[in-house]
Amino acid sequence: MLSTPSFNILVRPPALAVILSLLISILTYSHLGHAIRPGPDGSYQYAFNFFFDNNTQIGKDILFTYGPFGFLLWPQPIGNNLLFATTITVVTKFTFILTALLLNNQVKIKTHFVSTAFIIGFTFLVALQISLHNLLIFLPVLLLLLHNFSNKIFPLVIASIVVSCALMVKASAGILSLLALTSYLIMVTIRDRRPQPLLISVLTLVSTFLVTWFLLYKNLNGVLDYFIATLEFSVGNSSAMTINPKNNWWLITIFILSFFLLPLALKDKNIQLLYMVLMLTGAAFFKYAFSREDHVGHLLYYVFQFLYVLFIVSLSIEKKHLIAASVVFLALLLFIHSSPYKSSIPSFYQSLLIFYQFQKPTSFKNHTQILVDRSNRPLTKRRLDQETLSIVGDKTIDSYPWDTLYIAANQLNWKPRPVIQSYISYTPYLDTQNEVFFRSAQAPKYLLWEKTHFGGDLGSIDGRYLLNDEPLTLLAILSNYVTAHETVDHILLKRAETPTLRRASVTSKKQYKWEEWIEAPNITTDSEDILRARITIKRTLFQKIKLLIYKEFDSYITYKFKNGEQSKYRLIIDNAQNGVWINPFQVQLLKFDQRNRVVAIKLTHSKGDTFLPYFDVAWERSEWVGKYNRN
Repeated sequence: MLSTPSFNILVRPPALAVILSLLISILTYSHLGHAIRPGPDGSYQYAFNFFFDNNTQIGKDILFTYGPFGFLLWPQPIGNNLLFATTITVVTKFTFILTALLLNNQVKIKTHFVSTAFIIGFTFLVALQISLHNLLIFLPVLLLLLHNFSNKIFPLVIASIVVSCALMVKASAGILSLLALTSYLIMVTIRDRRPQPLLISVLTLVSTFLVTWFLLYKNLNGVLDYFIATLEFSVGNSSAMTINPKNNWWLITIFILSFFLLPLALKDKNIQLLYMVLMLTGAAFFKYAFSREDHVGHLLYYVFQFLYVLFIVSLSIEKKHLIAASVVFLALLLFIHSSPYKSSIPSFYQSLLIFYQFQKPTSFKNHTQILVDRSNRPLTKRRLDQETLSIVGDKTIDSYPWDTLYIAANQLNWKPRPVIQSYISYTPYLDTQNEVFFRSAQAPKYLLWEKTHFGGDLGSIDGRYLLNDEPLTLLAILSNYVTAHETVDHILLKRAETPTLRRASVTSKKQYKWEEWIEAPNITTDSEDILRARITIKRTLFQKIKLLIYKEFDSYITYKFKNGEQSKYRLIIDNAQNGVWINPFQVQLLKFDQRNRVVAIKLTHSKGDTFLPYFDVAWERSEWVGKYNRN
């Protein structure tokens, strides 16, 4: 053991655990809240604070990777969002701490001074840095384990309620906690041969979700659409949103082996139980962290908190436990340090430093005002010119491709499309939702197209070409909007009285190979009609499995221009079937420069991805109704 004294000093009775949990919660408290900030992430964070404050219905009006309570992960000084989020987070963290201490009491009948001190100290450290996202994963796990050891139904009911709430916060938190709950229920049902826990849990989860949804929106519209979109976002993320740097596979292998050998080395039935409950969750979290590898720092937090739960459920804490856990954690730490994203390590350590959390005492009101002041800085830079504001007036408007801060800065009458940012409409289903919206009577009167993006006016994230992000949506916009006003920073598009584009027609179809130049059909030398290529790429069985359990690497389209120059962009495989932009190639929206005409394209993919050698291309032409009028 960690200590020689044999007297029992567990945190008993339960009242003492409550007091200690309350004390840890108070000592680790810090004001929550985020200022409004620029960029794609800052834009959707503002959007979900806005949606909650304005009762915009998720699932029915908005489809995204966050649910009705998504703003809880980064509450902003809008309405009562800060107060609501602070209350929820504080209560959730207190419940997490209390459940951990009660579970520790339940598992360890007798323990020693150093072991107890170790658990209390570890609890304090975890409480300093655990986010609401991970609380929504690990609180249900602790409750499920408490149900297992106490055989009381109450922890299972609370766990099911928390999982239901996690599904309404963020897709990743909901899926990860649901995987843990599913694994546990399957295990318990098979082991005990009793269906009651499964039935109680499912009934609690479903009823909690539906009742909460109804209380929020006074209807149940959009529930099915919300889950369909969640599945689309989850599947598409592993292809369209991946970042793929070179990795040190030796260190990854050491981490994976040490992690999975840990229960064998410790030979503790409780630890084996924990692995059974969290096996699918751990695999999904690994996939989440490595799909977009700038998120790999999140895995460090997950493993740290997983090891904490491991020490909670272990029958005893001995030196071998510390050594085995240290090997697992250090292997991951060394890997992240060797990666391009080692900057996540300092933030992890800072969150564990007590002095880092203790800020100068300030009231909640002053804290809110500080966030308001910080928010005003980026908003000031997005004030629109007077002419734009006078044209728009109080008419409905949306911003494109992703900067919602224009809405906040100018108090515009926002009518958002279902998927509010172009780069995340990365499946045909999601693209179609936006296309239908912009072709419908629900579309906004105006569309503010901001010009400043990654890689120029028509650049997108991760080296993409903006006109290929959501192809069907783009055609719907071009067909239904015309230029009303233009400045250096933005183009104001106005809803057209009649469509300006005829429906696209396929001119020819043919199969082509990867890595070969494909000659683009020539419409006419000076035509401004739109030529696109609907490219259908099929994955091998190996690629489908790789996509399911890991991720897909980069694929590219290279454009060859009439003047001999070339430009290479990342290609979104799934949306390519909806149409890849060819001519007239634009570096500025609606500026058709014939000297920039594409004469050929070439598709390439990264080593390690396996697609069928041939893909289908349907060349598609969209004609303007009369000569295109830019004004």
